[in-house]
Amino acid sequence: PTATPTPGTGGVFSYTGPPVTIVDNVPAGVNITVPVTCTGNITDVDFRFDGVQSPTVGATTVGVTHSWVGDLAFRLTSPNGTAVTFFDRPGFTGTGFGCSNNNISQLLLNDEGGFPSVESNCDAAGNAAAFPIGTFSPNNPFTPMDGGAATGTWTLNASDNAGGDTGQVRAFSIILNNGNCGGGATPTPTSTPTATPTATPTATPTNTVSFSAASYVGDESLVADTPQHTVVTVTRTGVTTGTTVASVTRTGGTATVAPACAAGVDAAFTSPTAVTFLAGETSKTFTIPNCPDTLYEVDETILLALSATGGGVAGQGTTTVIVNDTANQFRNVTPIDTFQGLQSTPSNITVTGGPTNVHRVRVTFFDLYHAFPDNLKVLLVNPQGRKYILMGDAGGAAPILQNGHVTLTLTDLAGQVLPDSTPLT
Repeated sequence: PTATPTPGTGGVFSYTGPPVTIVDNVPAGVNITVPVTCTGNITDVDFRFDGVQSPTVGATTVGVTHSWVGDLAFRLTSPNGTAVTFFDRPGFTGTGFGCSNNNISQLLLNDEGGFPSVESNCDAAGNAAAFPIGTFSPNNPFTPMDGGAATGTWTLNASDNAGGDTGQVRAFSIILNNGNCGGGATPTPTSTPTATPTATPTATPTNTVSFSAASYVGDESLVADTPQHTVVTVTRTGVTTGTTVASVTRTGGTATVAPACAAGVDAAFTSPTAVTFLAGETSKTFTIPNCPDTLYEVDETILLALSATGGGVAGQGTTTVIVNDTANQFRNVTPIDTFQGLQSTPSNITVTGGPTNVHRVRVTFFDLYHAFPDNLKVLLVNPQGRKYILMGDAGGAAPILQNGHVTLTLTDLAGQVLPDSTPLT
C-alpha cells in the first residue's frame, strides 16, 4: 500500500531501530517507544507494517517476522494514554489456533474508507504463505485517539499469545494527520527506541511426544512375499503449531534386529528412526517388518525409547514391540467367513516342496474374531483324508471384537490348551 503522506498535511514516524524480540507465549508482550514532536491535535491515525513481504520464516526484509501471525496482538498507545488494540490474533475464534501465515509487511491499517477487516486477511495456503499485503481496517478503530495531542511518546506493544512460534518486530510506521506534523516522501526515524520485555518465558517444552501404548504385537509371517508389519503410534500433545522430530531408539530386547530381513533376523528396524510431526499433526505411525521363518520360538521383544527435538517426552516414553511367533510356511490368505449354524467354505492350503514325512505340524489362525467363540469348531484334514479337531468349544462367551482380533498358534510344544470359558489371547 502507498501510505506516504503529502508534505505539510501529516507525518510518518517510523521505527527502524534494532530488531525487537517478541517473547513467545507472554501476553504482556514487549513495548517499543517512538517519540513524536509536532504541534497541534490529531485528526487521524493510521498504522503501517513496513518492509518487503516474504514467506520465509526469519526473513530480515519484513516488518514483523513470525512463523504464526495468528498468535500476535499489537496495541498502540498515544501520549495521553489512549490505547487501541488494532491487530488481534487474526483468525482466532477462541477455540482454536489463529492464522498460520508467516510474517507481516506492506500492510496499512486505515479505519477510514471502508476497507475489509484485517481479521479476514488469512491466506488459505496457511503457513506456507506470507500474510497478505494491502490496505485493511484495523480490529478496533483508531478514532479514540483523534483530538489528542500528537507530541510525546507513542508506544507499540507486541505480544505473542500461544507457545511454539517466535519472531521479531523490525520496522513499522505511525502515520499522524493534523496539518502540523510536516511530512515527506521518505520517512525518517526520530530516535532509536528501547524495548524491554515485560516477562520472562520459561524453558519448559511447549509440546510432548509419547507412545500410544505400553506394547504392540505383530505377527511373524508373509503376505504376497511381503513381511507383516507391527504398527507403532507416536502421539504429540500441547502446542502443535510448529515442527517436532521424535527419535525412536532401540534399547534392548530378545529379538534379532537388522535394517533388513535376512536369515536369522526376527525384525527389520533401523535405530534410531525419526518420526516428524509437521504443523497441526498430533499422531504419526511407523512400521517394523517382522521377518518370517519356520522355527518354533517363544515370542521375541524389541524395546524402544523416545526423545524429541522441538518438544519433550511425557507419558509413555518407552514401549515393547512383541514379535508373535507363527506357523507361516504355507498359507491361504483368503478370509474364512463363519455364520451361525452353517459350515464354512473349506480353506485349502497347497503344500509343495515339503518333507517326505511329517515330523511335526503347527497351525496358526491369523486375526481371528468372533462374537461367541464357544460356537466355533475347526477341523484340519490332511491330503490323505486324516482328520484332526484343532479347536472346539473354547473361549466361552467372551467375544473377540474385530479391532481386538487375536492370532492363535497351535503346537504340540505349547504346554497348555485353549481355555474353555475365558477370553482367547
